[in-house]
Amino acid sequence: MEFSYETISVRGVPIKRVKSVSVLADGTALTYTSRCAIMDSLFNSDPLGELTICVPESVINSFATVIAIDINSSLT
Repeated sequence: MEFSYETISVRGVPIKRVKSVSVLADGTALTYTSRCAIMDSLFNSDPLGELTICVPESVINSFATVIAIDINSSLT
């Protein structure tokens, strides 16, 4: 069975602290966008939001595609 998808979404992520997103198996960097509620972005220095990660077909593993999200431990 083959899986095919263009993007995945991850919710509840501290979006301002995301450093990078990559494929765990080989370190391939993945592009992503983030979003959160406008009020959170204006009044919260560390808002939780949603990441939309682009997953090209070339990195999809037939058993399991594992994505790593590198997050800073604090805002800098």
